[in-house]
Amino acid sequence: MNVNLDTQYLNNFRHGKLVTKLYNFTIRWVSPDSINIPYDLDSGEIKRAKQAIKDNRRQSPVVVLHDIGIVAGLHNLQAYSELKYDQIPIIYGKLK
Repeated sequence: MNVNLDTQYLNNFRHGKLVTKLYNFTIRWVSPDSINIPYDLDSGEIKRAKQAIKDNRRQSPVVVLHDIGIVAGLHNLQAYSELKYDQIPIIYGKLK
């Protein structure tokens, strides 16, 4: 899996800017099925995410905040789950 977790690289993404606002964060490897998505997502966006993952073009990680839950990468998370990935990297942190 080609996911770039370099903080300078992550700042290129809208949700990547969250990393600079975190008090602390860790990179964790989790099962995509272990994170609950509480609502329906756009199936077209999930399809595009799945294709990008298959083509090794999707490199933005899932971001989960303590006491808030998932804040970025919902479509990626669902795509990883549908593609039957066992483990994916997430950024897990607390806001400053």
